[in-house]
Amino acid sequence: MKGILIQQKVFKSIDGKYAENVSDDKKHDNDEYAYSSIILKLSDSVIRKVGKQNTAKELWDKLEELFTETSLPSKLFLLEKFFRYKLDMSENIEENIDEFTKLVQDIKLTGDKNIDDYTPIVLLNAIHEVYSDVKAAIKYGRDNVSLDTVINGLKSKEMDIKTNKTSQSHNEEIFTTFESGKFGFVSMANKKRCEIQGLGDVCLTFKDGYKLTLKNVRYVPDLNHNLMSCAALDEEGLEGRWGKGIMKIMKGSLTVFKADRRRNLYVCSVDYGILAASVTDFDKTSLWHKRLGHISQKGLELLQKEGVLIDKIKKMKFCDECVMGKQHKVQFPASQNPNPSFSSCILDYLHADV
Repeated sequence: MKGILIQQKVFKSIDGKYAENVSDDKKHDNDEYAYSSIILKLSDSVIRKVGKQNTAKELWDKLEELFTETSLPSKLFLLEKFFRYKLDMSENIEENIDEFTKLVQDIKLTGDKNIDDYTPIVLLNAIHEVYSDVKAAIKYGRDNVSLDTVINGLKSKEMDIKTNKTSQSHNEEIFTTFESGKFGFVSMANKKRCEIQGLGDVCLTFKDGYKLTLKNVRYVPDLNHNLMSCAALDEEGLEGRWGKGIMKIMKGSLTVFKADRRRNLYVCSVDYGILAASVTDFDKTSLWHKRLGHISQKGLELLQKEGVLIDKIKKMKFCDECVMGKQHKVQFPASQNPNPSFSSCILDYLHADV
């Protein structure tokens, strides 16, 4: 509202900063113009609360009194909501950032001008486990954290998730590998949001024997059908042809499969191969051991004591890469012949390093 009054050049009737040569009639006209501009933007219920105010300045002050809460209970409520804020995975990052920014602005209206010092940290702690790698990269890879850095990291990760996750299934049994968890929501055509409860790989076998493995398939129990995107087929080097209600997916000159159009979807029949799902159970100790250049058990325990690693460090499992990296080739033994320049038998020193 302040911007509208400034654009109309009548905000001086609110702050009273008129020049000395401005006449009373001009001030009165500006006041009436500002008053009408404000009152026309109010709802009927608000107008009934400010009906006794006769000037633009009185109206402005009354509105600030009604809608600018500066009391201690109101401030404590907003601060509690601020420090407990968590990302809502049913909404996209842009919607979450808009809600978070509105909360920060409400706190500023209570008179707290130092809230900006905490916004990057609070937003960083509000990150869902889907974006945990963004949190780790910002937390341990930077000396200073800004709000823009956190927002840009979240948006980049959201774009990466949308790019890589190309298929959806409602049947957990068809996954060859499966990781359960909460991975956000997927929006349907009817604007319904369905929860993603897992990720994994699915191996498809078509009638001609062609096999296709889809990576990062989302497990959505609320779906009625298994959905496969054209982007996943394109990444495998397949081509599509459409016409007369039939879709043909080609691999060069080979027709991999055909699908009939039913309403707005193309439906095909496939075999899912071996229906044996293995739930992934990540060993955090082995994971950090490999991330940190195959660090020793003692080194991991030292980092945990210093607070660098938040995960519980267990006894490290046997690491094949460490053993292979420390191996040395067996040297050939020294010759026992007192005169090595001559051989007593033909092919004595002929050998092969196998």
